[in-house]
Amino acid sequence: MMIVLKRRFNPEQTSEEVFDSETGDCTIEYYNACKDPYRVAPGNKIPVTWPWIVKKASDAGNMIFDHLEESIRKILISHEITAHNIGTHNFASRNTPGKAKDTIFIRTHDESNKSWKMAASEIYDIIEPVAASSRIQMRVEICNEEKMYRDISHFIKDDATIDTISQIQPFVLDVVMEYCSGKWTSIAYHARGSPLYNSEKKATAIIFIKPGTRHAWADFEDKIASVIQSATFPGETTISVEVLPGRISPGHPSERPLDYRRLSTLPMVPSNGSSIAPALCTDAAGTLGPVVNYRAAGKEEVKRCFLTCYHVIAPGDPAGKERNDMNGIGINGRGVIAQIDVDYPAKYDSEETRRIKMARIEREEGTQLDVDIIERLDKIAAQGPIGRVKFASGYRLLANSRRMDWALVELDPTLPVQNLLPMEAQFSKEYLHGVPDYIVQEGDTVSGINTIVKDTWYGKVGRTSDCTGAEFNVIQRDIEWDNGLVSDEYEFRTLHSGEEFAKGGDSGSLVFNLEKEWVGMLFAADPSTECGFVTPVYELIKDIEETTGGTITLA
Repeated sequence: MMIVLKRRFNPEQTSEEVFDSETGDCTIEYYNACKDPYRVAPGNKIPVTWPWIVKKASDAGNMIFDHLEESIRKILISHEITAHNIGTHNFASRNTPGKAKDTIFIRTHDESNKSWKMAASEIYDIIEPVAASSRIQMRVEICNEEKMYRDISHFIKDDATIDTISQIQPFVLDVVMEYCSGKWTSIAYHARGSPLYNSEKKATAIIFIKPGTRHAWADFEDKIASVIQSATFPGETTISVEVLPGRISPGHPSERPLDYRRLSTLPMVPSNGSSIAPALCTDAAGTLGPVVNYRAAGKEEVKRCFLTCYHVIAPGDPAGKERNDMNGIGINGRGVIAQIDVDYPAKYDSEETRRIKMARIEREEGTQLDVDIIERLDKIAAQGPIGRVKFASGYRLLANSRRMDWALVELDPTLPVQNLLPMEAQFSKEYLHGVPDYIVQEGDTVSGINTIVKDTWYGKVGRTSDCTGAEFNVIQRDIEWDNGLVSDEYEFRTLHSGEEFAKGGDSGSLVFNLEKEWVGMLFAADPSTECGFVTPVYELIKDIEETTGGTITLA
């Protein structure tokens, strides 16, 4: 028997635009806000969706809080709310980082929330005009941080639970595709629980929805619960269901440009993990991935190449993108129509670094290091592109429901690019906690190829998040992509809670195991669960060889 647990949806009295009481239609954010009685925002506003990105508030936001703190505390006292911490922070959901605002965040241990919304509204009423006069927008939130919903994901380890989930997976996918087509992004099966040490972890089916999407979510969640309950198993199994905002982020390969601060991070010869982008692209970047040898069918000559993701190089042919998305580049006997040169580092990163260094120099605040970094960028740029796209997959679905997203870039033969392994010191200690000794000498390279297996450590070097470690989930993630393709993908979760395994700009990263073997290539990330998605190496090589007619070996 299957027992299904859900959090109660308790819609507030509000306008029909926010929540249609007849149809149940509302945004996914409102739906989740009405499930959490321990967080409130003023009036018709809703709290920032968990999980958060928290940064330092602006000077203007801090000045407004300092000016109004006494009035804020008087309002809280008048509503008999005991605040144990009040502060100003810059808050955004990890799913919508571009919507960050300074927020006055009021933490309380109180459990009765009957006056929280009124207090939050009164505080907002005194803050909003002052913020507007300072030309910023501010939020107000009151929460009990110990009681509020802030579950995080872990991978399910119990074999019996994994077996049960593998049997219900196709039925859940069918219901999601039938009733939520075009609105969902992925379906995950994780052990969810509070970040507090030793908190209970519940096996949970999570359906992630595009942020901002409207639907009758309570009815949809009931359909998911019903299909799970209809499954018949010996004994009693409990599973929770969550319908949450969430996104998979390969679309825009990077969220912000890099500022190179050390010459050591900007070598004359790149390696796996370096910043790359098409020469024509100035607003995105990806990662230089595995260095490989490619031998064309019937040829003796071996070409040194590197792999990255197709979506990283796709902006290099904007006119042909639709065609390339569907048919790939140069594969299955098709010729390469448009030449795509690839730069290191990406102009997105080099131009931002130049801007920052030059501004410092012009303000007479520059150092010799600023001058050296600009000179290094000039020397690298004078070398020209590091390679040219030879083949690319486009977006295709294999028979096993894996989605291909790769590009093979032929390297400038004068560049001795290698699959360098990162030194232990490049990892935060949390990524190696409990891991057998990771011993690497400077100059060591990836030594072989192997399959992905459970209960072992994996590492990667990416352009954005640098060196991170992860574990593998034996339960694959169902993902619906923007073009309607639905795929099953291998997911890896960070070993450093609170830090993501991969971020935008890491696409193309070589993933390796503790034996220093290449096991796959990273192509996407989920910021809300700190997971990254990896194409297994043998599937990658098989597809390249079948579609190009050549052979691939690790360089």
